[in-house]
Amino acid sequence: MKIQGLKNLNITLLFSTPLNHLLISKDDVVNLFKTGDAQKDLFSLVEASGLKVVIFPNQKKDVVFENSRVILSDKSEVVIDQSTIVADLRKILNANFVDQSKIIAYGFNYDFLVELDNGTDLIGTKISQLPGITITNTGVNLSFEKNELTHVLNISSTGKKKLFLVHFNSHFNSTSIPEDAVLHEQIITQFKESKELLINL
Repeated sequence: MKIQGLKNLNITLLFSTPLNHLLISKDDVVNLFKTGDAQKDLFSLVEASGLKVVIFPNQKKDVVFENSRVILSDKSEVVIDQSTIVADLRKILNANFVDQSKIIAYGFNYDFLVELDNGTDLIGTKISQLPGITITNTGVNLSFEKNELTHVLNISSTGKKKLFLVHFNSHFNSTSIPEDAVLHEQIITQFKESKELLINL
């Protein structure tokens, strides 16, 4: 498989109790990500019960506060080691919007496109050659554990020949967030894990 590029990277924090959305000011979140460029500083806000989302479309960043999760997304499609997502997470944590003592887990999610080197689908010829069957969609859904981490791999069709969308998740059961350098290295390592897994499919 040939990886065509990372479309979305996110860090998700899971908390043992619901977040207090009253402590999360939209203005404070916006100020954390101000660049001084009027276009880059444009944002939109989505609010509902137990949900607050601040979207920076021109920075290609989303900050989501759910009932008991915080999700920070980087959709800039930069090379993964150039992403600012760790620094952005640190801004959120340092702003004390959430009680870090309630963290019970964190994880990384990667979304990217892959192109098959050989063939056009992900299933064996025995199925694809069954009489009377026309395959219209293929995919893979896999959960597994490795190095004491839980992983989820989803591969789904894009509707284009040989091109598939991959979602890969790595889940860390932890009551604290590591230092930035460690977190950055974990993000890169888990992305490499996903690529190695795909190569062996």
